[in-house]
Amino acid sequence: MELPQSSRPATPNATGINEVGCFEDTPRTFWVLLVALLQNSQSREDQATQNQLNAIADARADLVTRMSNASGDDEFRTDIAELRAAVGFEDKERSSNNTH
Repeated sequence: MELPQSSRPATPNATGINEVGCFEDTPRTFWVLLVALLQNSQSREDQATQNQLNAIADARADLVTRMSNASGDDEFRTDIAELRAAVGFEDKERSSNNTH
């Protein structure tokens, strides 16, 4: 006994279009592309935030350096070194992780 045309499972042909005319992998492809787009967007947002934090740390180090020079006090030397080391730290950390 043969199934009626509407009860047969749709089988894709070489183009990926099944007999009913629908793209079989379209929903899956859509979601994969959507997830990739969202991850890329989040990555760019994280990088922009990190760039802002680096600018703040660099400006603060400059300010503390000027204050230290103006007062003739070397008390802030460690703080200045830590701020300067913090600028770009994530890039250094990322590149050191990639070499392992």
